[in-house]
Amino acid sequence: LVNSVYHLDTTYGKVDIDVIRQVLANKPQNPMRIAVVHHNPIPVVDSDRSTIVNAYGFLKLISEAGCQVLLHGHQHLATSLRVGTATRLVGVGSVNFPPWINTNNQFNILEVGKRIARFRFHADSVSPSHMGNWDRYEEEW
Repeated sequence: LVNSVYHLDTTYGKVDIDVIRQVLANKPQNPMRIAVVHHNPIPVVDSDRSTIVNAYGFLKLISEAGCQVLLHGHQHLATSLRVGTATRLVGVGSVNFPPWINTNNQFNILEVGKRIARFRFHADSVSPSHMGNWDRYEEEW
């Protein structure tokens, strides 16, 4: 778990790369490394200026350390991107709040190293219950 507001300013994200480097150096190499951070490392929405400002160094460090995935929150959109040679950047979905236009409520199920299954709720879709439906999309890891 990585604190993206250690600097105590909630208007933008920033991680302490030196501390992360020290922690990784003192941990034995593990075949399963997952990093979790609140702020998204790359901009997703034009109006959001709160991304991690030192994201390049952070992403480079965790990729070189063998992290298989970086999970992030903050911007609740179905994002997926490969960083470095083996690290996946995956954004969290969001359930139970009114979404923006063209952004549906959603959640992800990750099978690390295998697949990402995304589920999106379409409230205006026709379904037998007339209450919308969940749409499933999968991508290979």
